Amino acid sequence: MPVAFGRILNSSIFDEGVLLMPRGRIKRLVVGRGLGFISTGGRQNVFFHQSAVADSAFEDLREGQAVEYEVEDYAEHSQRRKNRAKELRASVVKPV
Repeated sequence: MPVAFGRILNSSIFDEGVLLMPRGRIKRLVVGRGLGFISTGGRQNVFFHQSAVADSAFEDLREGQAVEYEVEDYAEHSQRRKNRAKELRASVVKPV
């Protein structure tokens, strides 16, 4: 996977030498807890916390909305929860 700015990017696209953020759609929001999940089109969803939302307020996001995101390696958390599969966590989420 490509690496940019110290973060691993999932399904990144290069356009004329510029690294574009991958896109997905918000699958589920849990407003009361300040978290959500992004559907990437693959089998694994990407978790995000309200603190990762940029260029918008968390409260303005809607399920089904298109977003761009950056993925950080969430292996440390997964190692503490050995019974779960490796989780992907978005470090930045921006509405498209």
